[in-house]
Amino acid sequence: MDYLELFIGVVVGFVIARLVLKPKAVIEDPIAKRQRLVMDYLKKNREITNDEYQELTKVSDAQATRDLDELEKQGIVEQIGDTGKYVKYRLKS
Repeated sequence: MDYLELFIGVVVGFVIARLVLKPKAVIEDPIAKRQRLVMDYLKKNREITNDEYQELTKVSDAQATRDLDELEKQGIVEQIGDTGKYVKYRLKS
């Protein structure tokens, strides 16, 4: 009987702990959040520059370039123009 009482005590304790303790908050991936922001922006505005991306997502120039390059590699956006301030990105059709 001692083992049965111990087992029941452990199970009851576990159930109470699960009911009392709240689950950890889900931490949102900042990259996914930025991707959603830029997708929404592109649906409304058709094109985005690196500077606009920086302002929209509050990231550095280097991070904006990495993010836009990654979206291009994934086939989500395409780059318009070669280099410099005249480069824009739009949703790939």
